[in-house]
Amino acid sequence: MELENYPRRSADALIREPSDQLATDEFRTDCFAIARYHYFARMAFLRQMRALGVQKVVVIHNQGQPDEQRNEIQAHIQPKKGFFEVDAPVYEGDVVELPDPRGGIDRRHVNKVEWYKIGRPQLDHIEVTWGSAAPPRRAPIDRIAVTGLHPLIQQASGDLYVDRHSDQAIFAAFKAVEVRVRQMSGIDASGRDLMAAAFGDSRRLVVTALSGRSGIDEQEGWKLIFMGAMQGIRNPKAHEGSNEIDAQDVLEHLAFASLLMRKLDEAITAASGNSARSNMGAPGRRG
Repeated sequence: MELENYPRRSADALIREPSDQLATDEFRTDCFAIARYHYFARMAFLRQMRALGVQKVVVIHNQGQPDEQRNEIQAHIQPKKGFFEVDAPVYEGDVVELPDPRGGIDRRHVNKVEWYKIGRPQLDHIEVTWGSAAPPRRAPIDRIAVTGLHPLIQQASGDLYVDRHSDQAIFAAFKAVEVRVRQMSGIDASGRDLMAAAFGDSRRLVVTALSGRSGIDEQEGWKLIFMGAMQGIRNPKAHEGSNEIDAQDVLEHLAFASLLMRKLDEAITAASGNSARSNMGAPGRRG
């Protein structure tokens, strides 16, 4: 039987034929002819591939990760597929870089890898199908919103922020932090001095659950953070206002104040031995 004259019949079509046909010589001949056709067609293609030539490419495994690996190997590249030696280290999810004839680097993403072991070493190979880039990794929360801030910061600054009163929104947020520290600690002071006393040696407010040197260092660190917030942000906003701050910058200031409020939720007051959250009730979930 001449292969080129053989009628194109799929294996699925043959399987769907009546069961009494399956045992006939004709069926066995058909199956053999189909397998023979595909075998010789693939061998012809591989010979053509090697005749057209291969080029050096870089295969990147786990791109952007600490264990990223780069391997320079030979491959035959086509618009929708790539062909590699049978032992080439190429896997689904890898990125393949090759020179772009127009200049720069052409990056292709490996969507599917098929391994062909034909039985003749010169014909064994890996066939790769290109796909679209993997979707970028996204953080659980990729933007800050007023509705995700601590409820006390929303209450103090939410309307001011929406109305674009930037300096007033920032000042009100850190003023709210100051007022809450004063109420919780019972110390009649303000600004930097209040924070130094509340989180300092008197330990009116304890914001660490650690013991020993680690606990001392964490308590000292938060004391300095609260002091810096008052001296570097709250006080200047009380005396100098410009209202020319970028909206994103304002939101990040409010997020910092929100963080301080949440730390106060966890603080243990010296008088009661309880956290502010247990005394006042949970003020809301982090958004």
